[in-house]
Amino acid sequence: MSKYKSKPILSKKDSLSPQEKKEEAKFFKVAIIITLVLILLMYLVYSSF
Repeated sequence: MSKYKSKPILSKKDSLSPQEKKEEAKFFKVAIIITLVLILLMYLVYSSF
């Protein structure tokens, strides 16, 4: 069953590569911003104590 499930997923990714690249770029930008904000919050919390 896993072989039949993995093949259509790969074909969908191949057909939607430009959209997925844009979505991945947006996701990585958001993830980087979130990590930077979390690091700044951690720094402010630990520097205050």
